Amino acid sequence: MIREPAHENRGWLWAAAGAIAAAGVAMYAPTLSVPFVFDDRLSIAENPTLRQLWPPGVALSPPRGQGITVEGRPFLNYSLALNYAISGLNPWSYHACNIVIHVGAGLALLGILRRAFRFAGNTITPGEKLAAYAAGGAHTNVRAGTANLLAFVVALLWTVHPLQTESVAYVIQRAESLVGLFFLLTLYCFVRGAEVGNTKQSEAIGGYPRVPAFAKPPAGKPWSLGPWSFGLRRTPAGVWLALSIASCLLGMATKEIMYSAPLVVLLYDRALVAGSLAEAWRRRRRYYTALAATWLLLAALVFATGNRGGTAGFGVGVTPWTYASSQFQAVVHYLWLCFWPHPLIFDYGVQWPQGLGEVLPYAVIVGALMIASVYCLIKRPALGLLGFWFFSILAPTSSFLP
Repeated sequence: MIREPAHENRGWLWAAAGAIAAAGVAMYAPTLSVPFVFDDRLSIAENPTLRQLWPPGVALSPPRGQGITVEGRPFLNYSLALNYAISGLNPWSYHACNIVIHVGAGLALLGILRRAFRFAGNTITPGEKLAAYAAGGAHTNVRAGTANLLAFVVALLWTVHPLQTESVAYVIQRAESLVGLFFLLTLYCFVRGAEVGNTKQSEAIGGYPRVPAFAKPPAGKPWSLGPWSFGLRRTPAGVWLALSIASCLLGMATKEIMYSAPLVVLLYDRALVAGSLAEAWRRRRRYYTALAATWLLLAALVFATGNRGGTAGFGVGVTPWTYASSQFQAVVHYLWLCFWPHPLIFDYGVQWPQGLGEVLPYAVIVGALMIASVYCLIKRPALGLLGFWFFSILAPTSSFLP
């Protein structure tokens, strides 16, 4: 059985999770009556593959060649088929599902942050922090109460932030919210697996785990998946890491920005668990091999849809450079909205920069942030992780690709 560390206040944890869930539901409950708009019509109302759940091959084969949001995204399409089975073309169940997805992502974020905040800093090795935390010790750089409070505040603000409205209220933007949930679950399940492995399956010398959770654990039978087992075992650590891989696989079948999830997990491991890329690979090479294998599904889906040219927007009639130059202002604008979310506009229309003078100030800001991210990846891995996570998610659609 997987247990919370001895020093955890489970009552506080349930209260925090309940508060986040209640706030998310209260925030977005009014969207239950919002009708289908814009791309909802093509991806839902006029999508024949949503009409039946069985055999699943139909709902897992969204229409191709039409440039609609569900194209090449089978799990996104199947989730919409589930809603169609519940309420047909009545939008209430679609919105309810979007709210559940968003709240689930907020809870996963809480679980990640309350551990990450405890491991911040460099006074002891990351492995010692994780082993001590999971064993109920005090070898963490931030007190449990402070870390929990910080995690709760950040997760709550993220859940109710007005900038999230589009991904919840606009049904087909489930592509964003659902892949976000799987992204966070991939990381959360990894953290839990590493945490359990460091206490249940390690010989600790001075608190530092010497045996990786994924390499020859002392107990547990291997999964009966033949060559696809990647060395997973039926142990608590193995279960969590298998759930991480499953979440990553589902994310790859939801939206392409999931491509960076294996890299984010590896960088998290380096910054807050293993202490280096080499050590992370040494401890969990089988896990990372399995995680990287999920790229094969993504590659197959992208290839099958002709590199997603229609849905990506290659038909808008602009050069890659023109599109890229418009993204500098867009990125800076949305960063500003994170801190001051007003005014919020649902559809900005098409706005192309008219000259270098309109682009340069924003390009300098974005360039400085990118340079800072690279520097931090080298010198301050935890901060660098945040920068990499941010830019890697933006890269597919906020660079040269429309």
